[in-house]
Amino acid sequence: MLGYWLIIIVAIPSLTMKEFVVWLTAPLHLITLILGVALLCKLLNRIALARRLVIGALCFFCISSQNYIADLLLHPLERFTDDKHAGEAPQYILPLACNYDTELVASNETARYAECSLQRLTQAAVLHRQLSIPIIVTGGHFLADKSKSYAQAASTFLVSLGVPNHLVITIAEGTDTYSELQAATTVIQDDLIIAVSSASHHRRISLMAEALQIKFVFSAVDYQGRARLMPYLSLPNRDALEGVQRAIYEYLALLKFHIRSNNYSS
Repeated sequence: MLGYWLIIIVAIPSLTMKEFVVWLTAPLHLITLILGVALLCKLLNRIALARRLVIGALCFFCISSQNYIADLLLHPLERFTDDKHAGEAPQYILPLACNYDTELVASNETARYAECSLQRLTQAAVLHRQLSIPIIVTGGHFLADKSKSYAQAASTFLVSLGVPNHLVITIAEGTDTYSELQAATTVIQDDLIIAVSSASHHRRISLMAEALQIKFVFSAVDYQGRARLMPYLSLPNRDALEGVQRAIYEYLALLKFHIRSNNYSS
């Protein structure tokens, strides 16, 4: 436990705010922090408080490791519907950025793309084959190798899937969802786009697109919830923990956007 806390103390100052929030929203990390506080309370002879914290940490683990809890938290995010422009003809496809590992030593390029990147870019290529419209890729220099932009990596992958190079519009700007959408407005203007992203991002993208006056329809990939609302039990598992983490992160991101929007409006 002490060694773990030493690693945390050394590593946290090197994290960006987003990386820290992602780290903090992981249930196992939160549980470890609670147990750390419990240990401190025990050293300070606050035995009763330490016991309550340990019990709370165990209860939180039991709850957050259940698939049903992850399903409940993710359902309002992943099953959000906004069909305002359904049926209209889109002019562009916009797969939002995820991640690309420039430091991974791998025998092929595909291994460098995160699962969410693979799903978003593959779906964009599928939609392109169906509709024959251009794909816009965004994402600036937020990778470990600052000389390479995410948009460059995404463009390379799309071309390898058979999308003609001249139909891939590369905009090497944007470090988060809002700034990516903002960068894309230089091309799309008043056109309708298909936004391709993880299912849990739909509600947040809808709010941001409305703020930026972007017309879009949503193509969801990378589902984490199972859309099962009837209670059921499962063995504690990693999928549930990851689903709970994604839900917590997304709700915090929505809260952040609402706070910023209120600040800008006032």
